[in-house]
Amino acid sequence: MDAGERMTQPHSPIHFIQTPSALENLLRVLERAEMCSIDLEFDKNYHRYGFNLCLLQLATGGECYLVDPLQKELDLSPLFRHLERRDLKKLVFSFGEDLRLLQSLGCRPVNLIDLNNYVRLLNNPQRSLSNLLLEHLELDLDSGEQLSNWYTRPLSPSQIQYAANDVFHLGPLYNLFHPLAEKKGVLDWVQQENRVAEEKDYTKADQETLFKEKDQSQFDEYAWYLYKALLIWRDQQAKAMNLPAFKIMDKSVLSDLAREPDMSTVWTTKHGVHPRFRSQSYQAELNSILSKAQKEADTMGLSIDRPARQKPDPELLKQIRKEQSLISKAKRGLFTPVKRRISQDYGEETSTFIFSNRIITEFVRSNPDEMLPYKVDLLRTYASQLRIPVERYLKLPPSS
Repeated sequence: MDAGERMTQPHSPIHFIQTPSALENLLRVLERAEMCSIDLEFDKNYHRYGFNLCLLQLATGGECYLVDPLQKELDLSPLFRHLERRDLKKLVFSFGEDLRLLQSLGCRPVNLIDLNNYVRLLNNPQRSLSNLLLEHLELDLDSGEQLSNWYTRPLSPSQIQYAANDVFHLGPLYNLFHPLAEKKGVLDWVQQENRVAEEKDYTKADQETLFKEKDQSQFDEYAWYLYKALLIWRDQQAKAMNLPAFKIMDKSVLSDLAREPDMSTVWTTKHGVHPRFRSQSYQAELNSILSKAQKEADTMGLSIDRPARQKPDPELLKQIRKEQSLISKAKRGLFTPVKRRISQDYGEETSTFIFSNRIITEFVRSNPDEMLPYKVDLLRTYASQLRIPVERYLKLPPSS
């Protein structure tokens, strides 16, 4: 297929953007647009190493545009500037990971309208986009390509249609949900949820770590130190080969090696090892890494008799239990009766979305990032009706 060629599919023309001239045409379209739908297809350590953009989809004016970021001659920065325009509304759906990826690429989209916030605040359970389209627009669309290899070029016809569907049908859903939210009186709530989502700075969030805290419970502190050294080595190899780490060597092999370093002479026969690493040279390299880690562990005085995951010290444990007690009391005395009233007026799904267990915990912790004005107002209003003294359970920000 030629770059920029129009492919006529059911519902909408689709343009595949692979050349600078085709991208220029899209930029001219966006200059005149007031609203567009956007979505990303990405790979996160599944087919290749890292978190990478594979396709950027847009829909506006009844047409779809699939931008191919794998084409090196394409400069996406002018397109990113349109995503950062405040006067251009962007319809999205469950855009958290997409936003994280765009921010990592230096793009900070604004004026995002996440339809998932409409869905939840209109008393719907958490649903996939395909289920929403089936339920509300009676569109039964194939979602089988979601986990396909988006590095593949050329994309298959089914991948192209799947990618286009992800953006083309957001407009009709918005036209359905927006007036319903206005009628129900929750439109301002939706807008507050959208604003706080786009203001989140993922660049300051903790980077995905190689070491999972939950894994510590499987090791003594000596083996845990060796295991971390092996994970670092595996990640370096994965990056060099542009492969996800699990395709280099399965974690179970690394775990066995950390517990029994002497088995390094036989690990090449195990399942879950990339063929490249079954050679004697890599066996010698791993032996060297293990030997160095063992010497460091010995110097540090690490023991096979102590668990890697230590119990918190008594003072910290006391603080944790105190916070858990405060959360439990706030749930029983304040949030449960308030949520019951919200359920009566707006629905149980809406109530659960507004005051999930995570949100309740953040309220008790007085985290201002989670205390959206509409949630604070709801809590005050219903607590007053129920004659519950809010200040007995938590501290709210001053009334606006």
